[in-house]
Amino acid sequence: MKKVIINIDKEYGCGGRNIAKSLAKKYNIAFWDKDITERASRKSGIKLDIFQKVEQQQTNSFLYSLTMGAYSYGDTVTPAGTVSMSERIYLVTSETIKEIADEGSAVIIGRCANYILRGRPECVNVFVYCNFDDRVEHIMKRENVSESKARSLIAKSDKKRNSYLEYYIQQEENAINKYNDLIINTSSVGVDGAVKLIEQLVSVKQSRLFDIE
Repeated sequence: MKKVIINIDKEYGCGGRNIAKSLAKKYNIAFWDKDITERASRKSGIKLDIFQKVEQQQTNSFLYSLTMGAYSYGDTVTPAGTVSMSERIYLVTSETIKEIADEGSAVIIGRCANYILRGRPECVNVFVYCNFDDRVEHIMKRENVSESKARSLIAKSDKKRNSYLEYYIQQEENAINKYNDLIINTSSVGVDGAVKLIEQLVSVKQSRLFDIE
């Protein structure tokens, strides 16, 4: 198999991580998720807890402060006209994702990898979602929480994800369709079905690349 980078963008509670892990195992390639943050932290010298703090603060009010050119962390404030900590972290994360893609085949979860690696022919970009009630049920079982808690976790995750995408992709119209080759509803096909669909897409894209070359 030729080099392939499978970027999985996903909603929380839809089985996207299990899909990504299954694909990495099937193709015997690297799997990158939270360890992207750890690698970017080491690369930049920015402490891991600062990375995590910034990620946790990806809300609309936080992003408004970024557009105004100021960001505070503890007792430190970046003034207007300077690069904010969030922007620094995004830049180093982008560089890290590009390095990972240059190193060889991989499955990458989230972090705008489909956008960051846009235009690369070896990329297969997939967005995974499912019906809201199925998300709630999945989170209840996986996290062993009540229905109300599961709904709260989903709402928090969706707000964080949407704010992140809106800020870094600049609210591009139709971004989900623009930066993904395939959109999968796991309520319809399940995790195993999603894996099979992505395998087929990988096969088709690689065959097409071979024909072009």
